[in-house]
Amino acid sequence: MSVCNLTANIANSIVGFAVLTLPTGMERLSDNGMATSEALGVGVVLLLVFGTLNAWTFTLIAEACERTGTCSYTAAWQKTLGPRTAWLVSSSTLLISFNNAVICQSIIGVCLTDLIGFFLEAPEELPRLRIQLLVVVAVLLPL
Repeated sequence: MSVCNLTANIANSIVGFAVLTLPTGMERLSDNGMATSEALGVGVVLLLVFGTLNAWTFTLIAEACERTGTCSYTAAWQKTLGPRTAWLVSSSTLLISFNNAVICQSIIGVCLTDLIGFFLEAPEELPRLRIQLLVVVAVLLPL
């Protein structure tokens, strides 16, 4: 995979979650009494903080790969700490991927329920759990 493709995939993952969660979070803050401008400020600050942390983390991983002459995080780990503990990288990546899938289905379920409720003008009557299960079975499971 080329650097351009990898960068596009990472940006897509990060932006995808932000696009779904930021407006919903800001709406919830506004609904709970925070002014719209304050909610927007909190959202922008959080976006900048987490964007900076992600960029710093990716930079550290890239630097570790460059210093060890490897092309992956797992290979850099093996070269610096030995192959005996390399399973930790794969296991943590698997756990993070599972966690992201759960978060993604939750976000999609909440946003989709709110969106359907807005168009039907009856958000209290929608079965959120059924909509989330439908999203998991129809969208996420085939992935």
